[in-house]
Amino acid sequence: MLKEFIYIVLLIVVLTNLNHYFHNILMTIYIFVGILFFYVIYKKIEEVENLKKEIEDSLKENYKSIEYFGFKDFPTEEEFKERYHEMAQKCHPDHGGSTEQMQELNYHKLEVEKHYKYIKTKDKVEQKEEWKTKEDKYPKLLKKIFNNKR
Repeated sequence: MLKEFIYIVLLIVVLTNLNHYFHNILMTIYIFVGILFFYVIYKKIEEVENLKKEIEDSLKENYKSIEYFGFKDFPTEEEFKERYHEMAQKCHPDHGGSTEQMQELNYHKLEVEKHYKYIKTKDKVEQKEEWKTKEDKYPKLLKKIFNNKR
């Protein structure tokens, strides 16, 4: 009987120590997961900051291109095309301009076109989101109409 009692006490001591040991392992895992979580958040914030910087740089380049064409603000596409054609005739090597002038003109044209492409894409995304919300409303409205008639 004494032998069995000693085994039980030893088992309790071992289990208590194991519980303490597992508790330390769990705490280590929690700390590691917490650090990993904050690292991932830090990296995401860093990505967003880099993206913001790229957008700001792109906008600065777009405004430089707009100023190159003599506009103070973004013109309509039609106004821009007219101005580009006017300047292209002056800058073209066959009309007294140089190859360098034409290359610079085309560079700025591409920068402005990037802006218009961005605006069109943004408008399409907003329009799709608007359609999606409308699609969500119509089935509910139809259910209300048909449920009331029954």
